[in-house]
Amino acid sequence: MVKFLQIPLRTVRRLPLRWVLVVPFVFQLSATVGLTGYLSLQNGQRAVNELVTKLNQEVSDRVLQHLDTFALSSRRTATMVQREIEVGRIRPTDSRSMLSFLWQQAENQDVGYLLYGDNSGMLLGAGFDSNNNYRTITEINPRKYKNLDLYAYATDAQGYPKTQTEHVKDYKFQVEDWFAKTLKIGLPNWSSIYNWQAQPYPLAVAASIPLKNQQGEVVASIAAESRLSQISHFLRKLSFSRSGRVFILERSGDLVANSDASDPFTIENNLPKRMKGKESPDPLIRAAAQYLQNESLNTIETSKQKSFDHAGEKQYLRIVPWKDEWGLDWLVVVVVPESTFMAQIHENTQNTVLLCLMALAIATLLGLYTSRWIAQPILQLREASYSLAQGDFDHQSAESFVAELNDLGLSFNQMAKKLEQSFIELEDANDQLEERIEQRTEALRSTLAELHQTQAQMIQSEKMSALGQMVAGIAHEINNPVSFIQGNVQPAKHYAEDLLWLLSLYQQAYPQPSAEIQTAIESVDLDFIREDLSKLLQSMRVGADRISAIVLSLRSFSRLDESAVKTIDLHEGIESTLMLFQHRFRATVDRPGIEIVRNYGELPKVECYAGQINQVFMNLLANAIDALEQSNRGKTFHEISNCITISTRTIPNDQVQVIIEDNGIGMCETVKQQIFNPFYTTKPVGKGTGLGLAVSYQIVTETHHGRLICHSTVGEGTQFIVQIPEKVSANPKVS
Repeated sequence: MVKFLQIPLRTVRRLPLRWVLVVPFVFQLSATVGLTGYLSLQNGQRAVNELVTKLNQEVSDRVLQHLDTFALSSRRTATMVQREIEVGRIRPTDSRSMLSFLWQQAENQDVGYLLYGDNSGMLLGAGFDSNNNYRTITEINPRKYKNLDLYAYATDAQGYPKTQTEHVKDYKFQVEDWFAKTLKIGLPNWSSIYNWQAQPYPLAVAASIPLKNQQGEVVASIAAESRLSQISHFLRKLSFSRSGRVFILERSGDLVANSDASDPFTIENNLPKRMKGKESPDPLIRAAAQYLQNESLNTIETSKQKSFDHAGEKQYLRIVPWKDEWGLDWLVVVVVPESTFMAQIHENTQNTVLLCLMALAIATLLGLYTSRWIAQPILQLREASYSLAQGDFDHQSAESFVAELNDLGLSFNQMAKKLEQSFIELEDANDQLEERIEQRTEALRSTLAELHQTQAQMIQSEKMSALGQMVAGIAHEINNPVSFIQGNVQPAKHYAEDLLWLLSLYQQAYPQPSAEIQTAIESVDLDFIREDLSKLLQSMRVGADRISAIVLSLRSFSRLDESAVKTIDLHEGIESTLMLFQHRFRATVDRPGIEIVRNYGELPKVECYAGQINQVFMNLLANAIDALEQSNRGKTFHEISNCITISTRTIPNDQVQVIIEDNGIGMCETVKQQIFNPFYTTKPVGKGTGLGLAVSYQIVTETHHGRLICHSTVGEGTQFIVQIPEKVSANPKVS
């Protein structure tokens, strides 16, 4: 044994170090990459099924959510009209007011048409025409026209009839499903799906609700019609597969909406006709509907995932039932071809093979360089010694896995650190002297900046205090006479309506007045007085309310001289400030008006210095208006588009945020860095003092411990962000 150990090493066959390091490494990596590629290929097909199920479920969930919103809009609108009639805010007997109300609701709500019909034969409606091009109103009024004819009118922007578009004699709306079905069952319901009889024959469905008298008898029906083309448009916008399809069926198999470009109905003999799903011109929808005919559509109560073959390719199908509380019962069907996913899997397979080959090549190259890496610590130690001789103390020897080389490197690094420490101690004395000089200089700069801020705050505070006292006095003097006017306009309106009602009773009782009375009626133009009197009194009421709003804004703004912390509504402060700038928002001969966009969130009451916060809003809005007016220079009236956007929201850490943004001229980076400095201004002499933003910054950051941030781009506009805590009392005021 001892003799064997004494055999010279030169008699043993030596292996190259590169082989010892490279061959095991390459072998292990090849086995790992090969196994990974094999498992990837095996799991690819299984992943398709899981991906299709997840995709179909996501698409169907989005469709169901849209259908819920679609149905809720119609139900809510119909219910709202019913409630307004029941509480007496609108009266169907006043056809003009009723049509105006229906027109306004159709304008504001997401419905195609609003209808009211009663047992007396009256029909009132408002909404879009069959092409969705313009608003119309429809009327059957036996008392007004002395017949049962239907009259339709296109309206102007205020909802008043402009031109007659249709006249149908003896129109029988009582046979229509939205009216007949509601009077029969006496409950809220959905009508059957129907086509308009006017081109392009839109498909629609109406949510109907009964109107009952005090005895519980159904006397009228109210319907909110929605166009099903809206659902088809939503389905076409779903981007989940180029070759996939989404469509909706009734339990009878009739198409409700579909994602392809065709309509869910046909035209036969110039009349629209509902289409079955299996009659669709789209091959995939037709094949899916025919496959579903193999089982009864009426028995589907839960979502199902199925597959079938079409055109030599596997198709994945998901069918989900959807029901509405008023009676809608539809089926949502999503169909996706297998090729949508297999193309990606084939591409992934090719990529896996390519990556395996690349990994083997890289592993071989890494193995070849491993031997060089072993010798690297020795080379680094040599380079470190050269650097140390030239005065570079940062160049140290790296650690090594070889113990002896690692000890040598550590000893070398310790020697370099001791030499470096000697030079550092010599430099410290010089650095300490320079640091003391810099501290003294910085203290002087800070004192000077505080003096500038104090001077700016005193000037601005005195000015705003005087302004607040003057505004409060004006508001007090105006409020008393305005309150008197406001208090008497409404009783005067009621008296006038009672007199007109009494006069109408006299005319009904004595339809043939004497010649003298008839002459007097024509002389005073009684019909015009009836029509104009209520408008006249309403305009007086609007004027008085307008003055009251201005007085309220003046009172809120007069808080500028208050120093105590108060709990306020920030929205009220913003609106008060906006009211004071109304004269600057209005259009002039040189420019259109400034549009104010309010994106208000739900804000809690904020405990702050109300007057100072109002002052911040006033300064930011004044700067925004000045920036817009400056950007308007050199532009024509039609080139100008002025807009100020005000957004509010709550943010984490119990803080609120107010964003005031304009689309004005903007500012460069140099100007933006100086805008919060006292007495800095870019405005002409006599128009700006340079104190507004400086004082605003101090109010927000020091007094309220918040943040005032500015974002601006030249030519695009400026955005100021105000962030303050909900309770300033938690942080004592900085004087």
